[in-house]
Amino acid sequence: MRKIEATFTSLLLTVLISSVIMVTVQGESIEAMTSWTDYAFKGTDTFYGEDVVAYEAGSTAILAVSVKNDFGARINVSVVEIRFDWQKPEDGWYNSAQASKESPVALEDGETMYLTVNFTVPSVDVAQEVLHDYTVYVEHVTATGDLVEQWNATRAELFGSNKQYFVVYTANQASSVQMDQIIGGIQAPTWNTTKAELIWQRAMNESSTADYYYALGDFSQAVVHYTKTLSLIDEAFTYEETKGEELEEAQIGALEAQVKVAEAWANFANGLSNMWTLIGIALVLFAFGYIIRGLAALRRTTVPQ
Repeated sequence: MRKIEATFTSLLLTVLISSVIMVTVQGESIEAMTSWTDYAFKGTDTFYGEDVVAYEAGSTAILAVSVKNDFGARINVSVVEIRFDWQKPEDGWYNSAQASKESPVALEDGETMYLTVNFTVPSVDVAQEVLHDYTVYVEHVTATGDLVEQWNATRAELFGSNKQYFVVYTANQASSVQMDQIIGGIQAPTWNTTKAELIWQRAMNESSTADYYYALGDFSQAVVHYTKTLSLIDEAFTYEETKGEELEEAQIGALEAQVKVAEAWANFANGLSNMWTLIGIALVLFAFGYIIRGLAALRRTTVPQ
């Protein structure tokens, strides 16, 4: 009987322990709404051929980490940390200044908070021109501070279907990408001059050349040709604007001439009208005088002798 009780007690404890472990494993502390801010570029990079989030070397990278408490009780977040696949810095990996073991952030059950991690992006000599994976770690301690637990999420888990890699840009690569975005946002108008259209075509050829050098990784040459592209685009619009103003002035001059001609015809017509009016009046007066003379002559012929 005692064996049965012992076995049952053992099984019950096993089930209870398993249930506790399952709740702990199923609990989440990092949400997929993690996002980078103040980056140099975010999207598909033709040099890497992947979807990336890019920062220029020496700039400040900022990652906002959404920490959610769904453990059923209050927790104290003590660490939010990012680790990359490059060499660990001498002063350690990058941590949020908002939380520490000495001053943890308290989260009530069901509460969500964004904690940011800021760090200086290393040089290309350290990070290299390659795609980087990273992992975000979140630790919390109990209210008494006795127990420390840790959860982590990889790049793919944080961003879900986006799966953005982290890359470090040189100054030339950052400039190339930014100028390419500017060029891509400029729409060609319907050109009124052949020369402006030809200048625009030259600019597009320069842009294609710049794209070629960028894909090769020759970012200095890419900058040269992207800069030339923007210069030619500006030249095309300037020429079109100048010739457009000249054409507009010519059209205004032609309209003014037409107005003057119309005024001259109007004055001439008005003169003719006045002249014919005077002639008409003269004719009426002449006819009236002629009638009076006729009546006088008639009166003379009818007087008795």
